[in-house]
Order: sequence, then structure tokens, then C-alpha cells
Amino acid sequence: MKYPFLLVLILLSTAFASAQSNYTPGYVVSLNGDTSKGFIDYKGWERNPDNIYFKDDINGSAKTYTTANINAFGVAGLEYYEKRTVPVSTDEIDINKLSTSPQVDYVTKTVFLRVLNKGKLLTLYLFVDDLKKRYYVTDNTSGEIQELGFHMYIIG
Repeated sequence: MKYPFLLVLILLSTAFASAQSNYTPGYVVSLNGDTSKGFIDYKGWERNPDNIYFKDDINGSAKTYTTANINAFGVAGLEYYEKRTVPVSTDEIDINKLSTSPQVDYVTKTVFLRVLNKGKLLTLYLFVDDLKKRYYVTDNTSGEIQELGFHMYIIG
């Protein structure tokens, strides 16, 4: 190969490009309900984030927030997430990994759920991880939350 240096340079530039930050105006809601405005490193998440990076000032240092230290966060005009403890179904929907039993197992997790629609009576949430998309609905009067089931299995 005539130009190994050029190949290395191209590979390194793509690695640095994917590691860039994108601090966008947003806010976090602390455990006691206080709201802090600032900037969130917004990644256009395909999966619900486990943590976020937040700066009070665009030139300041970033703090990492998780479900352990905030109740909610929002990226201005784009997305809003609330911390919720929910039952998460663990069944696969990959056609090559389907179970032969309709039995569904759940694990309880505390996660950031993306708020899709907040109405007077109900709130609709989305949770996406490596297995699948899950939708949740909350009765706003009782606070009860449940997963809207989507399960697949092989019969016979």
C-alpha cells in the first residue's frame, strides 16, 4: 500500500468525529424538584440514555447525571425524559431468538423513559434498549404505570 499514513489519518478522523459533543440548551430536574437550566450533550438517542452530560455554562465543565441523582431532564424543544421504576419485559422479538412459550419474564429497572405524550388523564412513554421498543402508559390520577405488551413466540 502506497499511502498507509493517509489510511490511518482517515480512520482517526472518523473516530474523533463520532466522539464530538453537541451541547444543546436543556435542563435537569433534581431529586427535590429544583430545575437547573444549562446545556445537555444531546446525542439524538436511539436507545434511552443511562446517563447524560450536563453543563451549567456552555464553557463550564460537564457533570454526569443518572437516575441516581436526577428525576427528569429535557432537551429544549426536542425530548423530555422522566425517571421511572418499571417492569421491563425480557422476551426477544428477533425472529431467530423467539421462545416457544408465551411466558414473559420481567425485571424491575429504574430508567429514563421518554415522554411521548402527556395528557390530562394519561401519559405515554417510550423505552428502547438492545432487545426492543416498549411503550408504557401511566394513569395520571393514580400514578400506576404499565407496559403495553408486545410479545412474540413460536407455536408448535
